[in-house]
Amino acid sequence: PQFEKFPKNSTIFYECLRDAKPVPSPANYTEMEDIFMRHMQQIMSNAVTPEQGLEQAHKELAAAMARVAA
Repeated sequence: PQFEKFPKNSTIFYECLRDAKPVPSPANYTEMEDIFMRHMQQIMSNAVTPEQGLEQAHKELAAAMARVAA
């Protein structure tokens, strides 16, 4: 009850926990996130074009996943 006092709509979040399910992620999720975020930051700051950033991200992400699959 104490947690449901603030904010007023907090019950919405607590009620959705019944339906929440874990989402599987790759064993190297942290590495994947680091690669993705680094390239997105470069794209968003206009340091590279979206095409360049995504191409390089794809290469690194594919290599990272290949190491997990090996």
